[in-house]
Amino acid sequence: GADVRANETRTAASSTQVTSNTKTEKPDPKPEKTEDHLCRLCFDKDIDCVLVDCGHLVTCYACGLKLFMGTPLCPVCRKPIKQLVKTFKT
Repeated sequence: GADVRANETRTAASSTQVTSNTKTEKPDPKPEKTEDHLCRLCFDKDIDCVLVDCGHLVTCYACGLKLFMGTPLCPVCRKPIKQLVKTFKT
């Protein structure tokens, strides 16, 4: 009886230790791609341009050009778009 309970306690303690060691591993260096990085218009490409004057980062360059050539208003704040600046992430 007592030997079995002592063995079960040691096994449970070992399992807890393994679990806590797993949590201390380094996180994956590459973050998963989420919708936060996707163009708010096409939801297909990464956001890679800034709208000038307001500074919002909401579109890919292709969608930014379409906006600029059509009705040049920021889809977030509705301020006029004076220029597009392509951005690059490292």
